[in-house]
Amino acid sequence: MCLALLGLFVVFILSGQAEHYPSWLCGLFSALLHYFLLAYFLWTGAEAIFLYLNLVKVFRGTGLFDTHFIGVSMAVAWCKYIIL
Repeated sequence: MCLALLGLFVVFILSGQAEHYPSWLCGLFSALLHYFLLAYFLWTGAEAIFLYLNLVKVFRGTGLFDTHFIGVSMAVAWCKYIIL
């Protein structure tokens, strides 16, 4: 989540100087800004699910989602919008 937020801030600051860059770079900054923002929202959702599973739900089942939660969350948060 920290990398998504860092990428969001860096691209946002670089896009502030977009008037000095070629026009195609403005589109690239826009796409990267949207990607990092959506990845950040997905990481926030993954943390909410993690807190629910650990604090609210008392009787958890065991399965792939419980044992590999961070790996599944990472795959979903970073790759969901690349595939679309």
